[in-house]
Amino acid sequence: MEIRTPKSLNVSLSCWIDYDDCCPGKLRWEFNDKPLPEIGKKYKYILKDTNSKCLKKFILSIFDVTESDEGTYSCHLLCKHENPIKVAIDLKVDDELQTGRNVLNSCFK
Repeated sequence: MEIRTPKSLNVSLSCWIDYDDCCPGKLRWEFNDKPLPEIGKKYKYILKDTNSKCLKKFILSIFDVTESDEGTYSCHLLCKHENPIKVAIDLKVDDELQTGRNVLNSCFK
């Protein structure tokens, strides 16, 4: 998957997760295969409830996007008794402002 965003804006990437108590796994975001901090000046990620008790939204916010933010972001669900699940999103940074939303939603089950 790919999303394009202009420089200097904030962007949010989302993974929709089938979430149950049988897999109390760990969720994390990575940038170019390196773990991102949960919160800081550049990034913030949170897990949000949805209208379904079995579905959660795992959101990464990237603030003040620059060229150095261009690359592959991946959402990971790690469970002790199941294979890890990963969804990758390529972020491309443009010089010009384009119309459209700067939010991408991905799903994995």
